[in-house]
Amino acid sequence: MLIQKNPVKESLTKVLRDSGFAGGASTWHKDGSEAILVVNLQKSQYGQQYYVNLGVWLNALGAAKKPKENQCHVQIRATSLPADGVKRFDQALNLEDPAMTSDQREAVIEEFMRGDAIPFLESCGTLNGIRSALDGGKLARALVYGSVRDLIAAKG
Repeated sequence: MLIQKNPVKESLTKVLRDSGFAGGASTWHKDGSEAILVVNLQKSQYGQQYYVNLGVWLNALGAAKKPKENQCHVQIRATSLPADGVKRFDQALNLEDPAMTSDQREAVIEEFMRGDAIPFLESCGTLNGIRSALDGGKLARALVYGSVRDLIAAKG
C-alpha cells in the first residue's frame, strides 16, 4: 500500500522546525522571554481543508508549558492576517482543490509561513509588539483577551 504524504503537514512541520518551533502532530510551540508562540494545524471535519491557527500566550498573564492555541491570550487564523498571499495560502491548504500540485502547495505554504505568518507571530511575542499590532489594526480580525488590553493600558 502506497502511503501518500500530506503536503500541508510536511511543509508546515519543515518551516516551523526551521524557525525554532518544537512540537508534533498538530501543534508547535516556541518559547520567548515574554510569550509562548503557538501554531496549530486544524483539519476541517467536512473535507480535506486545513486551517492554520496562531496564538500568543503572554507569560505575564500566567504560567503555561504548552498552551493550546484556543487557550492563548491572542488568537488569529493565519488566513485572517493582513497579507497579500492569503488567498493563495488558503487555496494551498485545501487538498480538494486540484489547481495545485503537491510541490506547488508545499512551496506556497512555506513561502507564506516564512514571509508572513511566522514574522507576524514573532512580532506579537512581546507586549510592545502586541500594542503595535493593535494600534496598527493588524489584530482587527483576532481574538484578544481583555486581560491583554488591560495589561497594555497598565504598562502605558
